Amino acid sequence: MFKRVIFYLTDSKVYHIIPGGEYDYDKYRTLCGFHYRRVKRPNLYYDAKLGTHYFEQDGELVYSRRLCKRCTERLNQAEKIPFNLEFLAISPLRNLAVDFSAKAPIAVIVGAKGSGKTYTFLQTTLRQDWKTFVANVIGTDTAVSAHIAPILQSRNLGDNAKSIVENTRNRTLEYLDLDGPLDTALLVDHVRNGLDQNLHEGQWRERWLDIIAWGIGFETNQDGAGQNLVQSLRDQRKSIVAIFDGLEDIFQNLTSDTGQQVALRSLLQDVPEWLGQQPGRPVGLLVFVRQDMLLNAVIQNPGQLLARYEPYALKWDSEEALRLVAWISLRADKSVDLRTEQLQDIDAPGLVGQAQTKEGDKA
Repeated sequence: MFKRVIFYLTDSKVYHIIPGGEYDYDKYRTLCGFHYRRVKRPNLYYDAKLGTHYFEQDGELVYSRRLCKRCTERLNQAEKIPFNLEFLAISPLRNLAVDFSAKAPIAVIVGAKGSGKTYTFLQTTLRQDWKTFVANVIGTDTAVSAHIAPILQSRNLGDNAKSIVENTRNRTLEYLDLDGPLDTALLVDHVRNGLDQNLHEGQWRERWLDIIAWGIGFETNQDGAGQNLVQSLRDQRKSIVAIFDGLEDIFQNLTSDTGQQVALRSLLQDVPEWLGQQPGRPVGLLVFVRQDMLLNAVIQNPGQLLARYEPYALKWDSEEALRLVAWISLRADKSVDLRTEQLQDIDAPGLVGQAQTKEGDKA
């Protein structure tokens, strides 16, 4: 049976650590036949050949490829995790909920590959209303009500995740009494047509606004639909939050294609600026984007844009990472002797003491 294990995560990898003890490296090499090297944490060993880590079982180093793989897959393929209304609200999400509890959010959520952008997109989408998201994150039910409108999403979503997106989109259509939205493939075609037309940033702003409107069935395929949607929602005293993810599927040549740079730059800068100026903010916006894509698209002063949205950036310090892995274990394997609501109040030493593998697990 596996004994107590400390989880540590950095650079999108999950490490399993056992404190204390000395190990016979030569014996380990002979028994397992794997290359290893010491890493920064004591008594943690890394298989350079297979890219996995090891921990202790009854005084010996034991290869646990399956356990490590299970955790890393849940972190890096978040769209395949079973979803429900319980999730771990890390610091960036708490910042987002606090800053936009009284108005619809307008923010660019930046993160490296594997940082949880798609997972956060799906968890936000699952809640269907911004008020519910804020309530789940910070525990207040006084936030503004704005229905979630997923516009673009990753093409690699699993069936469960696709159902979440579709259900939320249908709920928003019912709320707005609309039907006949363009599906994702047609919306992507409109983006690619814009790239062929060599639009400037102001034209791209209008194109993105129209794509938001077309994505929820408002004046489908009509130019100017985006601005008309904003006025229509204001007149009805209704609000939505448009959400974009999966932009890497469309913009695959950002380093060299100036047209793609202009298009993405407009979505990241011009569209948020324009929406933020609208009285009553009937349309909010969340754009999930990789940091390298932002840096390729925003030529002038990208640091200023990053600084503006820094509180919401999906970055993992060691304590948040420990908390995440403990939560994943709790959700997936029931292997941590904690309730989810307790995790927010436990510091790193406490998480280290509580994070355990499931009794009886096998390597």
